Amino acid sequence: MDFPDLLLERDPGDRELTRMLAEAFAVTPETVQIIDGIEHLHGSVRPETTLLVERRHVRGEAALHLQFALLHPDSERAVQARGAVGVIQQLAKQLGATIITDDGGLDPSGYLIVRPDGMVEPTVLDDDRFDEDRYVSLMASKSLPSLEGGDMKQAQPVAPVVHKP
Repeated sequence: MDFPDLLLERDPGDRELTRMLAEAFAVTPETVQIIDGIEHLHGSVRPETTLLVERRHVRGEAALHLQFALLHPDSERAVQARGAVGVIQQLAKQLGATIITDDGGLDPSGYLIVRPDGMVEPTVLDDDRFDEDRYVSLMASKSLPSLEGGDMKQAQPVAPVVHKP
């Protein structure tokens, strides 16, 4: 099962990141293995690993780029139950910060900003900065309702909410 890459607004540190990922994917912290790149994976994946996460520090609006390998049905269950967006919303809430992720095919250059309050907004990232490992949002446009249990492919843009004073 695939899970989209995530760009986290802040780095919570190893222990907290492991705890948040374990909770979001409904696995034990001992089964989450975080590596700083495939080249740093000395030996093999631990036998108990259900969720392998490659972490890379980046610049721009994000501090961390995470890539996932769901290695066991245990790590896939949360995604199947709540959808990728639901898992990402939980992570954003736990992190107390914004997460940027691929929009799941709605637009080849499109991304989603997932906020700690569960709000999901489409955005476009500056492609010219990718080679620098810098992730900068060009715009955050129409808001999407909270997609609890939803899938990114089901997201449909709606008109932005206008708050009058």
